[in-house]
Amino acid sequence: QEQAIRLHERDPIHYPDRHHKPELAYALTQFELLCGFRPADQILANIDAFPPLRAVMDVHNCDKLKTVIGKEKDPQSLKCRQALAACFGEMMEKARSHPDLVGEYVDQLMEFLDNGVRGCLSESTVEVIRKMYEDFPGDVGIFSPLILNHMILKPGECCYYAAEELHAYLSGECVECVGCSNNTIRAAMTPKFIDREALCEVLNYRMTSPEYYLVPAIPLTDYPGVEEYSPDCKDFQLHRIRVAPSAQKAFLPVLDCTSIMVIVEGSAVLEEVDGPSSSGSKNQSSINLETLDSRTVSRGDIIYIPPGRRLRFTQCTSQLEAFRTYSFEIGPDHENRKVIKEIPATISVKKPLFTIDDYVEKAFVVESEMDGFI
Repeated sequence: QEQAIRLHERDPIHYPDRHHKPELAYALTQFELLCGFRPADQILANIDAFPPLRAVMDVHNCDKLKTVIGKEKDPQSLKCRQALAACFGEMMEKARSHPDLVGEYVDQLMEFLDNGVRGCLSESTVEVIRKMYEDFPGDVGIFSPLILNHMILKPGECCYYAAEELHAYLSGECVECVGCSNNTIRAAMTPKFIDREALCEVLNYRMTSPEYYLVPAIPLTDYPGVEEYSPDCKDFQLHRIRVAPSAQKAFLPVLDCTSIMVIVEGSAVLEEVDGPSSSGSKNQSSINLETLDSRTVSRGDIIYIPPGRRLRFTQCTSQLEAFRTYSFEIGPDHENRKVIKEIPATISVKKPLFTIDDYVEKAFVVESEMDGFI
């Protein structure tokens, strides 16, 4: 957060707010990304296997990294991360000051790959590098898969990366949760504004396996079909909601904060109900609840849900899948967050559950949100 404030004060045009930007991605299809620096032994293996990588990061820096990692018991120690920062910083500096030389190193890298050199790269990662070379010839970002984790998420898998983590989306579709910020620091493989100096300043240079970034699904036992993805983050949580056509009534958790839900598959009637308090879907299904509002929802619908609303899906005509994200007001309160077990039987005067802003489509220009960065 402090870094975001400094960036905004230094360059409010390219960094329009003071907030950090953690992100979560839930894979709808096979989803590929680069995320976080590889484990130390893998980075060293690729440095040894690919002389162009040693050259672009500087031979002296690479030798120091190898020495420091060998001496330190913990690759996450400050000395190890400082040594990696020197290597990465030199690579970014060469991209700024000697782009033609970097292009030569990239060509040399491709020759090593063509000759069968792999280091610790998988064939799928090699294919990613080849695609990068085709789309962005000579770009310093082509070296990134040698030092970053190449993750291939299956549909239903989820990962999270904090504001200080290096990442890039490669292919596939996902549901993404992002902190309340439009700040993006780009370093390579994009026609947009690049700020390599700022990127080098904010990274934490953690070296770890890709499993570190995975977020497990936590079933909410009181609400069948609802799974929670709760990263180590104060900015957002994610619920995945699945309702089978056979389900007569499927209740959603009542939250003490606002939330947004998007329907990605299926169709059903979404009702807001009132009545006796209950702790979960199982107990509410047999109670007659007054319907306060209702609407048929289907794929592509986005619903804003004010705090304290008890909702349920009914008349589900096909398998329904939805995602609901939320954060608590007055800054996210991760430690004290909770799903409300009981709320008053009578809800006071409320705004309508379903509202449509005729101008909302003007607020988001899809093309302006498509960022390429490493």
